[in-house]
Amino acid sequence: MKPQEFWNSTYRDTKLYVESRSLQLEDEEKNNIWLMENLGNKLIGAGMTAKNPKNLNLVKEIYKDLFKEELAKLNVYERKASEGEDLVNLMLELTEELRQETSKEDK
Repeated sequence: MKPQEFWNSTYRDTKLYVESRSLQLEDEEKNNIWLMENLGNKLIGAGMTAKNPKNLNLVKEIYKDLFKEELAKLNVYERKASEGEDLVNLMLELTEELRQETSKEDK
């Protein structure tokens, strides 16, 4: 918004402009944080000096308040993935038990 537009606008227009600009800046900041975290993780993972590198999750540890919605979605996806893994493991165990039982019956 140009200064002339600012002085000629209503309070409502100015408020709308400031809120939308704030959201735009917040989104840009979030994108930069995600980018830096992913870049850092790549660099840490590529380093051959440490056998067990420690990745700090900046989003989860430092910027909890800024990423509340994103972290909630990630938690849901992680929970669904772990539930799926548990189900697959259970199915593998049952399959193995059935194989053992059928091999005992065949003998």
